[in-house]
Amino acid sequence: PGPNPISALTLTSDNTTSTDIAADTITVQTLPAAVTATLAGGAGSDTFNILAISGAATINAGADGDTINVSSDAPVNGGTVDGIVGALTVNGDAGSDTLNVSDLGDVSGDSGTLSASSITGLGNAGAITYAVDVLNLDLGLGADTLLVTGTHAGTTTVDGNGGSDTFNIQATGGTTTINAGAGNDTFNISSDAPANTGTLDGIVGALTVNGGGHDAATRSVHAGGRMVDNSPFISQPSQAAAALLPTKAPPYDVFSFMEFQDPVITAAPVGTTSTVPVGDTLNLVDRGDASDNDYQVTSAQLARGGGPAVSYTGIELTNLVAGTGDDQVKIVLPEAAGPVLPAVITVDGTSGSDNVSITGSSGSDAIEVGVLTTDPSVRSPVEVTNIDCLKITGDRKTTLQNSITAVA
Repeated sequence: PGPNPISALTLTSDNTTSTDIAADTITVQTLPAAVTATLAGGAGSDTFNILAISGAATINAGADGDTINVSSDAPVNGGTVDGIVGALTVNGDAGSDTLNVSDLGDVSGDSGTLSASSITGLGNAGAITYAVDVLNLDLGLGADTLLVTGTHAGTTTVDGNGGSDTFNIQATGGTTTINAGAGNDTFNISSDAPANTGTLDGIVGALTVNGGGHDAATRSVHAGGRMVDNSPFISQPSQAAAALLPTKAPPYDVFSFMEFQDPVITAAPVGTTSTVPVGDTLNLVDRGDASDNDYQVTSAQLARGGGPAVSYTGIELTNLVAGTGDDQVKIVLPEAAGPVLPAVITVDGTSGSDNVSITGSSGSDAIEVGVLTTDPSVRSPVEVTNIDCLKITGDRKTTLQNSITAVA
């Protein structure tokens, strides 16, 4: 009879007396399906390169700061994770350990899931289960979809790279950064994303989303700053257009209003538009929250009072859906030297008694408010629906506050 096949393999980088504290490298090019492997790092800052496995493998990195690379060309990390067929378990153990998982070489669109302890669906038939301090995940160059059900307590960075990717973010547990990369990407943030009927309660760890580059597609946005009559303010029809005029010396803050979708209002004023990229979209949905909340939108983040905050850069369209309580939404116009707001910001108050306020900067501001629309051809810088009161405040003009009724 022939020799018995190997069914289990244990490989330890240190010697049996544990006096070897050098930094070791273990590379796994393949692992047969019938073999279960345990790789132990021991002392020293060790490196594990996992290119492909068909059998189950467990890495116990041991003491000190270790690095685990998972990709078909590790440690270059420009390949794919298609070779991870067997289950891979990564235990960082002591020290600050980093797990790099790269599907960068995949040009097809994958649909994967990132949880606080595992990665599945990115072409890897075997789940990658992890317990480390730092996780770096590279998606491929296609149009990928990543469901984030949670992130671990450490640091997580996801790079979308090429393609128009979709990130459905339900929860975060630690500091999480998602860099969308090239393409017109979409971020859905809600506890049941992408259904987007949940809350923002799951955003516990700091979350930053960066839109990055975008495709050539463009849309028109009203330039703002046109003086119109007060027809949208149907609750106080006696207020004349003169009430909108500045009462202080120039430079002025100029605010205009258009197209509040009410049967009484039929005409939309005509004005100039600017052409902007369609770009990346950020949807923040708190629809399922029945509490009375305060939301603040600035050029750097959206925050819910006493709760989660989402920081962002490179976003062209931000859609905020408030909860069903009596909510306050404050939009702060940026200073001239700082980052700009997204080209279009929309606010849906859903139900409850909801107020939207727009606060000007210390300089001369121009803004236009319109009814929320999904018309891709032309948008307003701020669009609202299902709100009860709109308040405009600029330090170079008087405060204007009126109720808006029957807004669709």
